[in-house]
Amino acid sequence: PGGPLAATRGSSFSKASAPRLLHATGGGGHKHQKLLEERLGVKVVFVDEMRSVITGTNYRLLTGTAEAFCYTWGIDSDAQKKGYVNFKGLKKPFPYLLVNVGSGVSIIRVDEDAYKRISGSCLGGGTFLGLCRLLTGKSQFKDILELSKKGDISHTDLLVSDIYGSGFCRSLGLPEDLIASSFGKVGVSEGTASAKEEDIVRSLLFMFTNNVSQIAALIAEREGIDNIIFSGGFVRDNKYVWSKITFGLDYWSGGKLQALFMEHEGYNGALGAYLLCDADGK
Repeated sequence: PGGPLAATRGSSFSKASAPRLLHATGGGGHKHQKLLEERLGVKVVFVDEMRSVITGTNYRLLTGTAEAFCYTWGIDSDAQKKGYVNFKGLKKPFPYLLVNVGSGVSIIRVDEDAYKRISGSCLGGGTFLGLCRLLTGKSQFKDILELSKKGDISHTDLLVSDIYGSGFCRSLGLPEDLIASSFGKVGVSEGTASAKEEDIVRSLLFMFTNNVSQIAALIAEREGIDNIIFSGGFVRDNKYVWSKITFGLDYWSGGKLQALFMEHEGYNGALGAYLLCDADGK
């Protein structure tokens, strides 16, 4: 039968010219091992996913001049929003936290010659999409993000101003739109019929980005780490999520920490598997 791999049988990539070993990582490396070996005529060697991701990430951090970047929210021009951080040279990124936001969240401490998973959460991108689907029927990430841009969290979230009133908020030095309870207004208000799909997904997005950025800030403070890199499918090439995580980390750290993202996020695992193939002598 046909499919994405069927094209590899053509003259440009035949079994006769195929490499002897193919290093693969991630769940697909296990799931599609037999298919890859049959179609490509190679032996698949599985490489640990986290080792691959960190190897690729370290390589890009230490060799790329336009790889790690911060994202400034609130500025209109896209060109002004990215600010690259150059670790090529004397300035080293180590130690840093790698906060991988996929279906769940894994938080890895990465030192120059070692790494260790030190925390994580079961509340990740998979949870966000699952709740969005249950509450709105939407299942496409791109459509959900576009919908969230139109939402108003004041229809769903209980704000500090809802509890204390605007005047008292100012006397406490608290912003009026600070969230006291995500979806809290739905639980205590009779007027919840005003909440629309866009309000629900916006509230969910705020809840998840606030949660992951707060966890990252607490772990960074405990570990004494300044560099925090966010990666994974939830943040991949997504300016809107970048801005929310940046805001959350800035808020929870009192302005001490800045979120970093990777220009080629999504390729670091494959790059790491390739580099490890050479390092392992295969």
